[in-house]
Amino acid sequence: MNSTGNQFPLWFDHLSLKVLIRSLILALFIGSVLTLANQFSALLGGEGLKILPLAQVFVTPFAVITLSQLSATQQAIFDSPQSQLNGRSSIFHTMFTHGIPLRAALIALAAVGINGLVTIVVLPQSSAVILQSSWPLLAQSFVVPLIFGAFSQAVTYRRYLAI
Repeated sequence: MNSTGNQFPLWFDHLSLKVLIRSLILALFIGSVLTLANQFSALLGGEGLKILPLAQVFVTPFAVITLSQLSATQQAIFDSPQSQLNGRSSIFHTMFTHGIPLRAALIALAAVGINGLVTIVVLPQSSAVILQSSWPLLAQSFVVPLIFGAFSQAVTYRRYLAI
């Protein structure tokens, strides 16, 4: 039981230095790759570096992966008495079961919404730009958090159940 009297701990009861370090390492890797992909010419000095998108490509993966680890740990605790995994199931099987797709989609939608809101608040003139953004860029802002969130949840779920 946790301090609120619930049988199962809350998501943030699972927050630890290990979770934050894993999130930071993955966020640095993902953010670096996305920065190279989205601002390559700025890195070479061809144009100005866009600070807000630069911050978002590091902060968003950190938040998504942290929340994904916390939610997967919570689900693994809930499932552990009747563990449905066996040693032969693949990481991809895990990604598509145990409620992971829905949680990954919700976390990705939250990330897209928060990023959009931050962008509009910080750069009010960008509202029109967001609405006129290319489909690949809009898809990237949802699909990347979805994929990494689902993968992070699957790895964490399996780690917790020691599969």
